[in-house]
Amino acid sequence: TNRWKFIICHYPTLVSKQATKIIPQDILNFRNMRVKDGKRTTNLDLVMFHTLFETAIKLWYLPISINPVKYVKKFPETKGRYRPIYKSEYIKILRYDKNYSLSFYLAILILKNTGIRPAELFNLSFNDIDDIANVLVIRVSKTNKSRIVPINKYICSLISRKVSKNNKIINLTYNGFTSAFSRMKTRLKLDNLHIYDFRRNFAQRFIDNKKGNIPALAKIGGWSSWEMVQRYYGKESIRND
Repeated sequence: TNRWKFIICHYPTLVSKQATKIIPQDILNFRNMRVKDGKRTTNLDLVMFHTLFETAIKLWYLPISINPVKYVKKFPETKGRYRPIYKSEYIKILRYDKNYSLSFYLAILILKNTGIRPAELFNLSFNDIDDIANVLVIRVSKTNKSRIVPINKYICSLISRKVSKNNKIINLTYNGFTSAFSRMKTRLKLDNLHIYDFRRNFAQRFIDNKKGNIPALAKIGGWSSWEMVQRYYGKESIRND
């Protein structure tokens, strides 16, 4: 939604044009202007436009002969970041988190062991956990599709013992969590660690343990394409296949 709002605000010439009259050159012009905000951002917008026109053609039956995005090439992107979280680092992080707060400690545990997106983490409520089947139900996601994510018994037991006034599993806002995460990195001298490294690390461990089962990983992680799974995996052995 934020991406569409940004495009509507900053690219009125393209937005105000009738959908049936948009040609590949219009999309190409948009791509060349949008790249100032980054190649990956531009490519994500092109994917959104492609999906929009496919919907317009196949579902809305608009008189559009071709998808104008089809003939516009995306920018080549750098290969996925490969940054393992080493056992010694993880132990230090957990020790720090336990002393900081239960919510912060639990947030790190969930991110590391489920691979869910940080934004999904802060939407989780106690209604989203099944402590009998040991799964989390992700109802609000980037792809607007719900999914089931396995979670180990220890984390389930921590969640079930937790008390929350607002029914949220994690009593932190996204901004509050990122601020605490930055302080933790400084304290533990882990400057090269990113929040999304937990999601990447989950993907890497899953593929290594499941011998390259990309479809299963895509289903659990909520990735819409195998290409994105490969970016998150990060290792050469899979990215070059």
